[in-house]
Formats: sequence, structure tokens, C-alpha cells
Amino acid sequence: MADGEAGLTEDLPLESQTSEPLLEGALSGDDLEGAGEEDNGDLSCGSGFGSELAAGTSTGRGEGEHLADNLSDGSDGAWDTDIDTEDEKEEYDATGGAAYRKCCEILGIIPVSHLLRDLQNNVTSVSLRHHGLGPKGAKAVSAALASNTCVTHLDLSDCGLGTEGAVAITTMFKENCYITHLDLSDNQIEAAGALAVAGMLESNNTLTHLSLRGSDFNDKAAEPISEVIKTSYQISYLDLSHNQFGEAAGVLLGEALSESEVLQTLNLSWNNIRRKGAVALANGLKVNQMLKVLNLSHNGLGDEGATALVEALKINTTLSELDISANRFLQATASLFATKVLPVCETLKVLRMGKNSMQKVYPESTQPVGDVASLLEAASSSSLTLLDLSGYTFTLAMADKVIEMEEKRPDLTVIYGGTGGYSKTKPLTPPLEKLVKYAEEHSLVLEDLFRSFDKEETGQLSGEMFKSSLKHIQAPLLGFERQKLIKEFGKTEATEETSTIDYMALVQAATSTRDTQ
Repeated sequence: MADGEAGLTEDLPLESQTSEPLLEGALSGDDLEGAGEEDNGDLSCGSGFGSELAAGTSTGRGEGEHLADNLSDGSDGAWDTDIDTEDEKEEYDATGGAAYRKCCEILGIIPVSHLLRDLQNNVTSVSLRHHGLGPKGAKAVSAALASNTCVTHLDLSDCGLGTEGAVAITTMFKENCYITHLDLSDNQIEAAGALAVAGMLESNNTLTHLSLRGSDFNDKAAEPISEVIKTSYQISYLDLSHNQFGEAAGVLLGEALSESEVLQTLNLSWNNIRRKGAVALANGLKVNQMLKVLNLSHNGLGDEGATALVEALKINTTLSELDISANRFLQATASLFATKVLPVCETLKVLRMGKNSMQKVYPESTQPVGDVASLLEAASSSSLTLLDLSGYTFTLAMADKVIEMEEKRPDLTVIYGGTGGYSKTKPLTPPLEKLVKYAEEHSLVLEDLFRSFDKEETGQLSGEMFKSSLKHIQAPLLGFERQKLIKEFGKTEATEETSTIDYMALVQAATSTRDTQ
């Protein structure tokens, strides 16, 4: 390019062509899309601004070539033009920091200092988690990131965005084509926010990871979200946990899962998907050939959902990780997975089934018992590398079985809730037997002990004196155990304080007990 070209191109105010329309859009969530379309035409991701700049440069080139021809004809090399070269134009800020500061000033909010530093340092991952940005802060962030080309990961979880803030952020993605990971979790964006997200993904083709955990989504919000799953060609990770999806949402999401060709990880934990919704999700999994990780924990799928999942897993050939913890499964579910899933499902590597009701309370046994034991047996010869049975207490024999399995299969890990939960309670030692054993261990003669407290040599002691004699030798008897002895050897049905104990009868019974031991 000739020098004249550069001079004329420099006259084009780049920032006025980029920052102002974006800033205006950030200040008005309803007008942002219109502003982008006015400047960009049909081009996305800011390419319209590049086209506009290219058009200006093309016009400048013609004039520059004309000036260059004049110079080649021997004209004055000082250039007699009306361009004021002393007035330097403000340099275009590709980081978005200048637009962010200006937007904050107009909105009357304080800029987040570490965001400015991150933008200035061209970091790729920006986290504003828990910053309480609110809708205004979201608009300012949108103004900053619409033209930013460095940030690829953006975390705005728990920022109080609400629906209005979510709309501002999603509109920004019609211009930004560099961010691949977005976290909008815990912002209560509701069904209207779900619509905005769906609209964003219609024009953005770079976002691959999207987290919408805790967004207050209900069955109505499932409609646009299911369309995203059906039609998106780039979203491979979607977190929809901790929402309010119910049976109707499960039906919609199940249908979407059957048509998805890109989604690889789906988290639907902590919702209320049951009955028909659970069956629909299982049917979607049956025909899906892309999903690798599915989390359905804490949904209450029930045995109906478990049966449908078993049928799906017998056919599915891509799923490698499944979490169905805390879903109210009963004993039959463990048997189904042990006999119909693990022997045939070669792709499944991680199975989490803890915190269900798949194990009865069994008496103490020297052998592993119950349906969970059959699950362990099947896991030892399956393709699993992790079996999570958190919340189940194993007998010592079952724990030994796990150790044996892991020795034979070093690549297999079994998680469970400890040992001892199925042993019978150890029967209590009778108080008289306990007293005799203690006396022998300390070389005490019970008859001599009681006689020393029987000042009148009647062969009897009051309740108080009997208690004092036991306390004197520090006998390890609890209150209810002393009361049991008093009831057995007392002359009356009185209390410990008023009763009379025939200690000679107690000594004779103690002698018999010692002889039989």
C-alpha cells in the first residue's frame, strides 16, 4: 500500500465503527440485536464491522493511488491535503476494556477491577462468580466482550443476572465468536432466559460448553432447551442440574436426546423427572449414538425408570459413564443391572448407583448376601473401572470380597459406605455375670465385700448400702444393671433407695455362675 493509502485509511475512525454500536446495544438489551444488524447486515461474529472497514479502505485506496500518481509526476512531496495529521485519533481497544469503562460510567456502576486487569492482560479465562453483577453489570460485561478476541472461558455463575441480565449476555454472543465455555448457573434466568439461550445458539457456532445449573427452569423452559439439544451442532456439554424439570420436561428432553448428534455430556441431576419422563429419557438413550456421560441422580426415577434404562443400555453402544444415585431403586434394580446390563454393556466404564434401597438388612453372615452382592460379582467380570455404591454398609465378608476383586482387577475401584452395618447387635452381658467376672479379675470376694457393709450381720443390705458397696469396688455396672440385680434379689418391689437386698442369695447365685463359666 502506498503512503497515501495509509494516510487516508487512518482517517477512518475505527472505534466509532465498532465500540459505539456495541455500547448502545449493551445499554438497551432490546435494541442490541437491532444495533448489531444495522451495522453488520447479515454477517455474524462482528464480520460486518470488518466489511464496513474494508469498504472504507477500498475507497481510500482509490484516492491514495490518485495522490501517488501526483507524487510520481513530480508534485510537491509535502502533500497539500486537508487531513489534520496532528489530531491523533483514539486507538481502537480490541480488549473491550475501554467500552467496559464507558458503559459502567453511563450506567452509574463501579467497574470490576480484576475484569479490567484480565482484559488488559489478554487472559483466556475470566471468572466473575459470586460478583453480584446484576442486569446492569451484565450489560457492561456484554459491551466489553462483544469485540474481545482473547477470552474463551466465561464464568458468570451466581451473579444475580436474572432474566434481563441473561438476555444481555446471550445477545452479546451474536457478536462474539471466540468464547467456547459459558457458565450462567445459579442466576434464576427462568423460562424467558431459556428462550434467550436458544436464540443465542441459533446464530453462535463456537460455544461448546454451557452450564445452566440452578436456573429455575420448569417444564415450560424445557421446550426451547430441548430444541437446542435437537438442533445444535456445537454444544457437546450441557449442565441442567438443580432445576425444576418434571415429567413433561423429561418427555421433551428424551425426544431431543433421541435426535441429538453432537451432545456428549448431559447433567440432569437434582430435578423431578419421574414415570413417563424417566421412560422417555431412557428411550432417547436407546437410539442416541453420541452421548458419553449421563447424570440422572436425585430424580426419583423409580423402578419403572430403572427397567427402561436397563433396556436402553442393552442397546446403547456409546455411553461410558452413568450416575443414577438416589433414585428410589429397590432390590430388583441391582439384579437387573447384574444380569442384563454389566454382562453385555462393554462401553460402560463408570456406574454410580449409591444411596438407593437395593439392599435389605440381612443378619450377620460369613458370605456376601443380597442383590448388591450379585452386582459386585457381575462387576468383577465386566468392563467397569468404577462402581460407586456409596451409602451401602457391607458386612466384613463383603468388604473382603471387594478387596479380592480389586486385587484381581487393579483397574476396578469399588466405593461403598464402610463395614458393619448388617451385623446383629452383640447381646448384653447379664449384670450378675459381669459382676462375677469383675470380682475375679480384681481378686475380690463378694461375700466379704457385702459383709463389711452389713453392720448388723443380717445377710441383707438396703438399696443405698448395696449401691455404696458396688461403688466402693468401682464395679462397672450401669444404673439399669444395678436395678436389675435389685429386682432379682430384692425382698420387695421397692425402688433402689427403699428396697432390701438379700446379698447372701446374690453370693450363692454368683458362685453358681462362676462354676458354670
